[in-house]
Amino acid sequence: MRRIFTLRPVFSVLILSTAIYTVFYPQPYVNEALRDVPIAVVDQDGTLASRELARRIDATPDVAVAMLRPDLPSAEREVLKRTISGVPSFSNTSSASCCTGDWSAPLNRYQGD
Repeated sequence: MRRIFTLRPVFSVLILSTAIYTVFYPQPYVNEALRDVPIAVVDQDGTLASRELARRIDATPDVAVAMLRPDLPSAEREVLKRTISGVPSFSNTSSASCCTGDWSAPLNRYQGD
């Protein structure tokens, strides 16, 4: 082991191969991460808090709010048509529940396959 660190060519190959491996190994997997998955938001609450939450969801690199729907059945039809991949739904009492500290079910979701 001591000779590995004292021989310059061996040490150079060890460091160079590690550097090349760390740069090129993840390249085939870069495209496997999902980005900008289209979703529809059902905002039945219509409050400033629910609109802000929808805006923050859209600001993430993982999903893109493709459409706003008035109710969950119309959004589910879009999922079945494969226009979108999921639906976060804010019910009529979402912001009131969150403001009172009741986080039991402020956000419903529907997800396609």
